[in-house]
Amino acid sequence: MSQFKFNNILIAEELPLIALKNTVLFPKVVIPLIVQRPKSVGALEYAMAHERLVFFVTQKSIEDNVQIQDLFKIGTIGRIVSVFKLPDGSSKIDVEGLIKAKIFNFSSEEPFFKVKSEPMITQKFPRENLEEKALIRLVIDQFRSIAEFKALLSISPEIIYMMSQLKDVEQIISLITVNLNLELQDQQSILETEEPVAALKKLNYFLTR
Repeated sequence: MSQFKFNNILIAEELPLIALKNTVLFPKVVIPLIVQRPKSVGALEYAMAHERLVFFVTQKSIEDNVQIQDLFKIGTIGRIVSVFKLPDGSSKIDVEGLIKAKIFNFSSEEPFFKVKSEPMITQKFPRENLEEKALIRLVIDQFRSIAEFKALLSISPEIIYMMSQLKDVEQIISLITVNLNLELQDQQSILETEEPVAALKKLNYFLTR
């Protein structure tokens, strides 16, 4: 089975898939999730018996019984950080988003989805990009203003300070997006945008509309 390497983690081309309701997992953030649907439980058990890696993709509807056509094709490969089993048979997990990826084949549908995917590598500029730097400052300032104006208690001053210290543009985009409570389609649109400057422009639009 072919693999690719990301931050010294070997990622298999084929991975179990967990469909997400009303949530988009982004790279370089950690989020909690509840896993309770049979297919999701099966995918989680498979991942825990192997490399703890799962392809997380958002579903287009809120139906429990999702089909292939109900899933977006771009998602995030995530690493299971921790699992806490609940009395009802479901599990609370913490997931670290690693890298965006695109599904090119569903290799299995039962007893859970398995997919083959290819990574979407964020473009890196060989030299300092002034437009990117200006957009980063702009979206962080806009985000700070919104957090203060709307009194978003879920956004701590530490998060805003951390963003101002980060050098990784992808992580900045991810952190702002997951803390903004954007519509699902808007979050997915940002996830699917490969070029950082274009993603920052989208984020700026959502922040100022």
